[in-house]
Amino acid sequence: MNHLERRKRIIETRNITVVLDVGANKGQFALETRQQLNYSGRIVSFEPLSSAFEELRARAAGDQLWECRQFGLSNSRRSAHINISENSHSSSLLNVSPRSLTIEPSIRYIGREEIQLHRLDAVWSEFCNDNDRVYLKIDTQGHEMAVLDGARAVLPRVSVLQIETSFLTVYEEEVLIDEMIRFLYANGFKIVGIEPGWEDGATGEMLQADLLLVHA
Repeated sequence: MNHLERRKRIIETRNITVVLDVGANKGQFALETRQQLNYSGRIVSFEPLSSAFEELRARAAGDQLWECRQFGLSNSRRSAHINISENSHSSSLLNVSPRSLTIEPSIRYIGREEIQLHRLDAVWSEFCNDNDRVYLKIDTQGHEMAVLDGARAVLPRVSVLQIETSFLTVYEEEVLIDEMIRFLYANGFKIVGIEPGWEDGATGEMLQADLLLVHA
């Protein structure tokens, strides 16, 4: 079974009613969920970067069940400066590691932008009700643990979690996969799938992967 078929079956068997797309960039994940997984329920995409958000909003236009919000998620409500990468989707609140730049030069930062951040548990009720079955996807370029920290009060209400995590330091000060798994298991999740992500083509080492988890 490939990873898209696995996601599709999990969405169906868990009766997902809303997908929270955290770190949406230009809407790639949401489009994949709509077009390849045939998911017809609600999607809420969160993207703080203005240039990416404009493309995201354009892609969502005409889809009445796809809502877009221009802010990021973290462990507190505040303003912050995000580093803008040349390739856009690698933009991060954290500094990129020297090795990452060697592997993929397009990660390099070309500017900064002030953005707004919120806690997920503070805005949850705007998008989810008590009867919703929630699929939470987090891909925030090393900032994933801060997003989880800001969602502590609502994590028990997440049915499925998809989260990007790193084996080696891609972004400075990010939490790596071993600590991430301990946190998620302590919060009642179990891994049901691992999707290979970014790798070092020269050494063959996998640097990142997406964990797919459900509540145990």
